[in-house]
Amino acid sequence: MEPNAKRQKLRQTTLLFKPASASSTRNNTSPVNDINDPANYISKKLSDDDKLSFLKSKSDLPHNFECPVTAGRKFKSSWMQQRPWLRYSITKDRAFCADCICFGGKKNIPGNTSCSSNLSPFVSCGFSNWKKATGKDNYIDQHMLSEAHQTAEEMAHCFLATSQPGKDIVAKLSKLLSEQQIRTKKGLLSIIDVIIKLAMRGAPLRGNWVKKTGEENGNFIFFVNWKSEFDKDLKDHLEHASKNAKFTSPRIQNEIISLCESIIRERVIATVQTYWSVMADETTDVSAMEQMSICIRFVNSNMEVCEEFLGFVKLTKMDAQSVFDVLIPTLKG
Repeated sequence: MEPNAKRQKLRQTTLLFKPASASSTRNNTSPVNDINDPANYISKKLSDDDKLSFLKSKSDLPHNFECPVTAGRKFKSSWMQQRPWLRYSITKDRAFCADCICFGGKKNIPGNTSCSSNLSPFVSCGFSNWKKATGKDNYIDQHMLSEAHQTAEEMAHCFLATSQPGKDIVAKLSKLLSEQQIRTKKGLLSIIDVIIKLAMRGAPLRGNWVKKTGEENGNFIFFVNWKSEFDKDLKDHLEHASKNAKFTSPRIQNEIISLCESIIRERVIATVQTYWSVMADETTDVSAMEQMSICIRFVNSNMEVCEEFLGFVKLTKMDAQSVFDVLIPTLKG
């Protein structure tokens, strides 16, 4: 081959493999067909392998990647640091929820990719309203605190825990259940504490029903919400417990009050020594219901005279037998 021809071929080869400039690769660090792009998972029915791959994939954006700016706003990678479920699609410039995509029920139906009124954009077409992503509206955290997301998140955690090879499935499920029971117990104890404090002050728990908010505005709800501002256990319970397991309904309030009453009565009766007397007085409440207040008077081990109130009991009749029938069970605790 002639020298000139060799030089020409070498020059062509050099141009063919010449690296691109930094400016040309700035926004193309990640390939468009990234297998972990959430947009690849919303339009098909996912197998267990698909779910495992998607949930275990990293949510970090490629180094030096800059998200497109829309109306002066853009997606921020910092949003994903404390939200492992949040995924950003480079191809769609939209945010998705990995947990809800994998375990959102009908959200995994093939072809169900358009935004719909009954589906969150985090599992259908993707969320892109960056102006309202955080701050006052905070649509991202609104989705995170929704009951649907909480359920999907629990299912995702269980799925990942049971998908690790070499681990005992029963042990993992037992651990998850134990952790959930501990969280629930801590939240319940905080709620009981609020009820006891209100009862000690003689304050009513219930208030008026507010139709607009769908809840009461009584002392109990007010102080539970107030305490959750600095009680982490209570806050976690209120945010993560399902709607029918928050222990804030009127029925649960009454049950807790009744249990506290039984415990207090048992402790009072246990302190009574050999000699004691009963004081009972009938009265009529504002609803014209006949009731009897019961107290006991006794001498304790320090030879001190004590009086303790045991409670009110309803009377159906005012004769001696009716009074006896309600008095004896109360004294027995």
